Amino acid sequence: MDWPKLDDVLGGAGHVLLLHHWDTDGITSAAMLSDELEAKGVGVSLFCPTIGNFFLSAADRKAVASMEGPDMVIVVDYALPVDDMAWLAERWPTAQIDHHLLRHEGIVQVNPVVDGADPSEYPSAGWVATALLGRETSLLSVYGVIGDVGRKSEGMPVWPAIEEVLEREGLTVEQVERIVELLDSPYKVGDRAGVVAAVGAVRRAADDPDALLRNRRWARNLEAIESEMERLLSLPTSERAGLTVVEFETRFNLISALGREMSSRRGAAFCINRGYFDDRDQLYLRRADGVTVTDIIEAARDRGYSAGGKADVVGIVVPKGESERAIALVYDMSEGKGG
Repeated sequence: MDWPKLDDVLGGAGHVLLLHHWDTDGITSAAMLSDELEAKGVGVSLFCPTIGNFFLSAADRKAVASMEGPDMVIVVDYALPVDDMAWLAERWPTAQIDHHLLRHEGIVQVNPVVDGADPSEYPSAGWVATALLGRETSLLSVYGVIGDVGRKSEGMPVWPAIEEVLEREGLTVEQVERIVELLDSPYKVGDRAGVVAAVGAVRRAADDPDALLRNRRWARNLEAIESEMERLLSLPTSERAGLTVVEFETRFNLISALGREMSSRRGAAFCINRGYFDDRDQLYLRRADGVTVTDIIEAARDRGYSAGGKADVVGIVVPKGESERAIALVYDMSEGKGG
């Protein structure tokens, strides 16, 4: 890819709002960008949208609009819908650094995947940011990849670079997986302020993974998360349209972690959480059997649902009155696809 210069992306901005996703990849990507921006003398503000949404809620928009200082927005690892990105672009020069499958017009979009690159070459937004910034592949780069694709990275073109970092830092994949679990823990327990604080924590510990492993608050989060995951994994499942299906209610944002675990065991998992939001349901489909789901993402968006994902993942958030229609859409479009 012909990477733009960061200065060209900034266009002279003196203060940037980084609107970032809540998971490890979003946190570490925001950390890398914060480092580079501040080194250039650019002010940085951070904002994490409402956890569990694939869009900017009315409250999110109000909070962003009321922020003082930023004269540019960079959206990081967050596949905002077209109307949300347009809302930002009407108010500020806007750029996006991402690896999800959604093209935007009228902004600076740094996303090799939407330009046709093999997703396995850019499995995380942090990997894209590393290349854009011309940084040496670091632990921050590695955390995002392991956070997004886990052990699947071992078969990807990025793996030799990851192995080199692990060897240089004296870390095992298991230790990195533990760090990812810790970094993901604020969003999984619904601690939005904790997500933003984690950006600073990984910046301070960029060369000190032991500091992340010793974080007591995150460790307490994990104790609660592990207990709830054990409960969810013990729930009865059903089989439909080639998918292993589980329905549940939890206030923890564990639907993606549950889907990842179930798909690794069964090949294709469909999780339905009716208890995270009061007025909406979360749907999450993950396939580890080579079947792509981009058509489901597009169909869900065509119906006006909040949906996002990648080639093997689709997440949908729908009003409770639309849930059964959205669930039926997933079943109908999954029928006959899997082995």
